[in-house]
Amino acid sequence: MLKYMYSTSTLAFDSFGDIMLEGGDLKYRTSREEVILQALTDYLKTSYGDYFFNPQLGANYDQYIGLGITPQLVKEIANKIETDIINLGIIPQGLFKVYALQTENIIQVRIILFEDDNYTIHLSYDPSIGVTIGN
Repeated sequence: MLKYMYSTSTLAFDSFGDIMLEGGDLKYRTSREEVILQALTDYLKTSYGDYFFNPQLGANYDQYIGLGITPQLVKEIANKIETDIINLGIIPQGLFKVYALQTENIIQVRIILFEDDNYTIHLSYDPSIGVTIGN
């Protein structure tokens, strides 16, 4: 009975961690591409005030909620994303591309890192709910 009250593992891992469990051993993610993808995805989900010691740091895409979609807004969002990535300084400017386009009432953005589709972040802007991020 007692064996059902505890787990054989005392650590929990998710797909976004820097440490993996492989063959019963702890292993650090050594791929710099995976680490950069994770750090950038995490940053793009932030708003102002999320960083306690730097409240003015954050992607803050909530500012676009309620704005109608125009060609100018598509360019503005793409430029803000590109500027944010450059300012973070975690990936050289030539190693990423930001693509944005309007599909009906949504702006679709793709950030491709290292010219490799395996390292792509997908953003969608819907005026009624704001920005959602995935990869």
